[in-house]
Amino acid sequence: MEKTRSAYSDVLESVMSLRTLLDRAFTSISVSGRSAPEIHRELKIDRKLAWKLSKFLSEDDHFQAAVQFPGKAALTNFVKLLRKSGVDVKLTAELLRSSEKFNSLVLKHAEDRSSFDMMMLSLSESGLLQAYRAQQKVQFSANSYLLGIQSRAQFSTCFFHPSENPDQVDSAILRGVIDLRRNRPKAPFVIHSIYHGDVDGEKTESVRTIPVENSENPVIQSCGFLRDFCSKPLPDVLDIEEHSKQWKVKLADAPIGKTSQFSIVSAEVYPELEKRWATPDEKFWEFQTCIRTPAEVTVNDLLVHRSLLTENGPLSDICQDITVTNVVMPISKRAPETLIPCHAHIRYSGTGIDSLTSAIVPDYASMVKRVYDKTGWKAEDMHLFRLTIEYPVTPSSVYLRVSIPEKGKK
Repeated sequence: MEKTRSAYSDVLESVMSLRTLLDRAFTSISVSGRSAPEIHRELKIDRKLAWKLSKFLSEDDHFQAAVQFPGKAALTNFVKLLRKSGVDVKLTAELLRSSEKFNSLVLKHAEDRSSFDMMMLSLSESGLLQAYRAQQKVQFSANSYLLGIQSRAQFSTCFFHPSENPDQVDSAILRGVIDLRRNRPKAPFVIHSIYHGDVDGEKTESVRTIPVENSENPVIQSCGFLRDFCSKPLPDVLDIEEHSKQWKVKLADAPIGKTSQFSIVSAEVYPELEKRWATPDEKFWEFQTCIRTPAEVTVNDLLVHRSLLTENGPLSDICQDITVTNVVMPISKRAPETLIPCHAHIRYSGTGIDSLTSAIVPDYASMVKRVYDKTGWKAEDMHLFRLTIEYPVTPSSVYLRVSIPEKGKK
């Protein structure tokens, strides 16, 4: 923390000094404005350098400004131009000394400019989200190559609805991968079964599962595929096996590239899955989505019956799954060092079928309606909460949790 505080104060002092000196230099040769077009036109310099100087001078966030400060070679050449344009030699010498001090700060706190810029963006309120999203895109590209597989979108939807048993809650899971494709031959793709765990992350053995769509094909039945929303023909299943208290389905190899991409959607109902009322040990229903395939975006929805909502509403968290297992581990049991920032937010989207429209998942409302048709649940009773994350970290786990109502409390 000491090093971070030192970087904070060092950079503030350096940026303010450089800004003052640059502004004095521009004023001394009557540069009329500080916008990029004015600097480019009046000093006849490269447009990119003019843009950087303009951003450095005008950016309200000092750490964001530091990212825009030109590199050593570009600044040295620019100071030479300022001298030729009539700026006082003492002023340009002071500007060079100040820029050298800035470059020494880069070495002191980060060793190289790229790492320094990343550090500055993490300190910047306006730059933090920009930096995080940029790095997420980088890891998406890298993982798509390394894992040999990628998808346009992944979605998971969890339903919570009162059970006929007044002390229990029914649930359902709708999930899918859209436009999945292989980037190299024999890249594996596995569909894991749903895992239900207790407060300690241990699997609950007595979960009853009802596929939303019945099929005479045992493979389709066990996978819970909704065939109307899957690619046709369905991908061939290579193998089904038990793994870590779950079964997993391996899909057969297929040609690489976009022409062989496919989508798969499945849905299952879980009667009496959760306890209806909060206890000292269980205060949340938690829904975990494992991100195992690089995706451009993941959509995580909660559809909660109106009678189950509390004033706290759904909460979200995202934590990196260092162990890369499919074991459900409650947020409270996760080690702090596994947590990574989630800059997305849950948004309330209303009730009814019309609230379900998604530009990311084609025909999503029809998929959800298929679950309602199977269960008899009413769309107008179900409140939708949505968390959308672009380029989610792979591997990671997205957690959504709902406060469990307290018995006798409205």
